[in-house]
Amino acid sequence: MSLHTLILKLLDGVSDPATRADITATFSIITEAYVRGRLDENRLEKALTELIMDALSIKHPDKSIDELKNMSQEWVEKFRRAIRVTALRIRLGASLLREEMI
Repeated sequence: MSLHTLILKLLDGVSDPATRADITATFSIITEAYVRGRLDENRLEKALTELIMDALSIKHPDKSIDELKNMSQEWVEKFRRAIRVTALRIRLGASLLREEMI
């Protein structure tokens, strides 16, 4: 599933436009940092877990922290895969474009 589709699915039920924009922007920052090599796998997982837990706590204010952690695990793995695919596409595209310019 694409990164954009995952973000939209995660934000389903979050009605505040500012919150939706902040969460989306934060995913963009995390993705960009990963693409540039500023986040390793551990830091990526930590950042995703934190952000997804925040989003889920907004969507499900009645859930306990343990319930939110359980819910977030699947989301984190999906986002990690999507970010890796996005990073691969960006890096490969940049590499191919550099080769053409030489």
